Order: sequence, then C-alpha cells, then structure tokens
Amino acid sequence: MHVSTYRKLPEINCSMSVLEYTIDHVILLSATVLKLYIIPASDDFIVYEFGQYCKLEGIDGRFRDFSIVNSMDAQKGIELHIRISSKNQDMLKDFIPGKKVNVTGPFGHTHFFEECCATIFIAEGIGLAAFNQIMCSAKSPTLPILLVWSARENDENYLSFFNEQWLLQNHCLSIESVVQDNKMIVDKLLNFTHPLKRVRCYFAGSPDLKNHIMTHYVNVINTFADKVIFYDNL
Repeated sequence: MHVSTYRKLPEINCSMSVLEYTIDHVILLSATVLKLYIIPASDDFIVYEFGQYCKLEGIDGRFRDFSIVNSMDAQKGIELHIRISSKNQDMLKDFIPGKKVNVTGPFGHTHFFEECCATIFIAEGIGLAAFNQIMCSAKSPTLPILLVWSARENDENYLSFFNEQWLLQNHCLSIESVVQDNKMIVDKLLNFTHPLKRVRCYFAGSPDLKNHIMTHYVNVINTFADKVIFYDNL
C-alpha cells in the first residue's frame, strides 16, 4: 500500500509589523458574507503573494485570520471576505468607511496555478475566498478542473460573486455546491478522479472535513498508486 501523498506548500512571511489601514468601503456580498476593502493609511503597506492571509484586529483587541482575496493593486489595498454570524456582530458594526484598523501579515503559503495535471479545489464556507487568486492566475487551462464548495447553507449569491469570472476564464472548470454533506463531497471527488491518471487537490476548510476527505478519498484512491497530491493550509 502506498502512503497518501500529502504536501504543504512553502510558507512565506514577509512582514510581521502591525500596520494601520483605512476602511475604504464595505459591501454586503450575500446574506452571509461581507466584503471589506482596506487601503494603507500611510506609505507603509503589506506586500503579499497569491494565497496568503492577514490578521485583522477587532474591537476586542483580538487579531483574526482572513484570506486575502485580491492581488496587489495600485492602491495597495486588501480585500477581505468576512462571514456574518451572531458571534461577530459587534465587530461588523464597527466597520465604517474612513475608520482606521490594525492589520498584520502576511502569513501562510503562496501558490500559483500550474497545469501539470487535473486539479481539484475543495473549499468550505468562507474558504472559497482563499482560491480566488490562484483561480484568476490560471491562463486558459486545458485539463479538467473541479471546484467543490461545502456551505453551511445554500448561498448561491456568494458563489456567483466568483463563478462568473472563474468560468469565463477557465472553460475546463466545473463547480459543485454541496450543503454540509461530506459523503456527497467524497462521491463527487471520486467520480471526477477515477478516469484520470493524476490529480492535484487543494483544500481550504476545517480539520474535520480534511480528515474525512483524507480517510474516504485520498487514502482510498492512493491505495495502489500515488494518484492524488493533497495540498493543505491555503
């Protein structure tokens, strides 16, 4: 039996200073997700790569992790997507255009799209934001790409924020949305993988979902050959 191929991408931490940013605008993307766009309040700004994240300070003084959705732009701004829940109502009310916030980073792994084989993206909830940069970096791929999104509830508005651009740019992409059904997720992964020789799988989600996928998908597929290369912590 072959051991499942499990790889962590190289981590790049360019700067750990706490910097002040200004909230430029706040947009409600859906009933469950808020878009926050912040720009540097001075000449100092965070330099980040594809796939990294930053930490944003809330009104309670705690820093929370958020995936950086956009690529570096002329404003050196950072786009963050924040899930709306009863636990963070006070923090969300504090997000007013013009207000100053503290940010530190970048943290995490950097990754670019390389078409060497078929690709799977598995995102859970707000983890969908982690794939935006790598998906946009794909240049007219010719091999199959599957995105499986596991949501706590059906939120097609948030998914549509991404999929129009992704589908326009990647004609080989198929998108599947699943509402909290791990078995259905695995079934979709197995059906996609079986006819292929090799698959790269990128994951952004909870430890519980990762363990389920490792046990019922990666280890099963890789029983006789290392067919699936699994990347975590995006």
